[in-house]
This record gives sequence, C-alpha cells and structure tokens, in this order.
Amino acid sequence: MVTAQGEDSRFYSPNLTLQKTFLDNRLSATLQWQNIDLGLLDTNEQRITTYKTDSFYTTTNYVLEVDIVSLNLTYNFNSNKNKSKFIKSEFGAKEF
Repeated sequence: MVTAQGEDSRFYSPNLTLQKTFLDNRLSATLQWQNIDLGLLDTNEQRITTYKTDSFYTTTNYVLEVDIVSLNLTYNFNSNKNKSKFIKSEFGAKEF
C-alpha cells in the first residue's frame, strides 16, 4: 500500500476462539489460538518503507509472536438467578 511517505505491506492476524460452558453455566472454558501461522503463512509480519527520492530510504520489518495458545477457565461461585416475581394482572395479560 502506497502512503504519503512510502509503502506499507499488508498485515493480517488470524485468530480462533472456542468457548464451552459446563455445570449449569457456572464453569466456562475458553481456548484461544492467536496469530495462527503454523510456519506456513506470513502472518503478523509487516514491512514499512519510508523514502524520499534522492534524499533518504529506510525500511523496518515488524515480526510479532505467532501461534499463541491460551486456555482460560472461569468459575462463577455466586450464580444469582433472577428470582423476581412480578404481579400478574388481567389487563397486562390481555393487552400483550
């Protein structure tokens, strides 16, 4: 991509998240795979080149960490369910 002062390469960062709940939605497991690369893709790599004709030229390669896998477990100890009771009226039931 051409910019006002040079060129930037394309940059993409594929991610995948899977989540599953257990024990009446009190336990939640989340598996995240960030910056998917597997050594096959050029993900999280970017080259930025800045130049001016007959003046200067600089280029920088940014390479971020790839294939980060994390597992997060969350348990909710205080699961207050909505126990509110509303007054039922004949008017409201017929109206809606």
